[in-house]
Amino acid sequence: MILLISQYKYPEGDAGSVRMHNLALTLKQMGQDVFVIGLGKIQKEVDYYKGIPYVSLRVKNKYNSRFLFNYRLYQQISKLRKKYTIKNIILGTSSIDVTMFLKFICSKYQIHLIKDVVEWYSASQFRYRKYAFPYLAKEIENKRLITKKMAVISISSFLHTYFTQKGIQSVRIPVYMDQNEFPDYSKNYSNKLVLIYAGSPGKKDYLSVMLKALALLPTDLLKKIQFNVIGLTPAQIELIFQDDLSIFSKIRDNIKAYGRLPRAAVVEKLKEADFSVLLRSEKERYAKAGFPTKVIESISVSVPVIMNFTSDLGLYFTDRKNCIQVENDTIGKFREALIKAVSLSPEDKKELAQNAKSLAERCFNTTSYAKELERIIQK
Repeated sequence: MILLISQYKYPEGDAGSVRMHNLALTLKQMGQDVFVIGLGKIQKEVDYYKGIPYVSLRVKNKYNSRFLFNYRLYQQISKLRKKYTIKNIILGTSSIDVTMFLKFICSKYQIHLIKDVVEWYSASQFRYRKYAFPYLAKEIENKRLITKKMAVISISSFLHTYFTQKGIQSVRIPVYMDQNEFPDYSKNYSNKLVLIYAGSPGKKDYLSVMLKALALLPTDLLKKIQFNVIGLTPAQIELIFQDDLSIFSKIRDNIKAYGRLPRAAVVEKLKEADFSVLLRSEKERYAKAGFPTKVIESISVSVPVIMNFTSDLGLYFTDRKNCIQVENDTIGKFREALIKAVSLSPEDKKELAQNAKSLAERCFNTTSYAKELERIIQK
């Protein structure tokens, strides 16, 4: 059996849970027995999510859910070991005490431990920069806790190169989806341009840059654009322009803010768009080390992306073929990309959408990285 463990809200649908589920699905398709342990809704019994058995270790007291996680995890592993031979544990995002605990457990029971590494923070993401606890914890985990006795699933070339150079076995597996969940979606295209951003930008996504670029467009082009924002309220968007509300007043009618929505509702809104949009730093470590889930979610529903090429996106995407490339992360270059997008004919948009979906099915499917997983698990 292969045990997949994380402190994600599996299977509620956050990005980490989606990745954990798709790894489990690929392993199952390879003929492996799998079981997922997470921190989803409170439950006592084993349940199934799309054919994958799982259990949640969450309890009513949220502090106990975290601080007693290792204790309940040990109980669950002991219970499973009475029925199955656990040969591999894949550990997703978790606190460093869980990593240390599982290193001990895997050493004791001779289980192969594989760490799924999906991020490496930049100090600029935090108020206290290098002294912020999440930053320090990730530094300790990536630099000290992950050793040659383990193996790594690296989400990007940046991480894969780092761990390989340290002599740690690593395979590169980016974000991917079960494309069977996203059948071809046909829609009518017009001369209107519908854009969508979905997420919580924080300091990762340059939503303010994208909106300010929108405000620089001439009025005749602005009339053709609708910009949907999911994850922020109208008041939160207005805060972005608090230093110059005159800019916001120019694009107020172009923006529709929906606040936070369930993942299923986000996907439905995504389908209605011509393009999703994403802009990130090209220099910061977080952008090099990660891989944007929202890009793969978007092309999976036949919605190409207006974006700059961070992480490994340049390995897969081609400007005007399956995306609109933004040359860098500045307001001026995003404005240029918007002009390119709004000038596309309905036929051009349809072709881009078809090419984006084709790329998703070819490179970001549950079957795309089976060989990589085959190399890293112990039988």
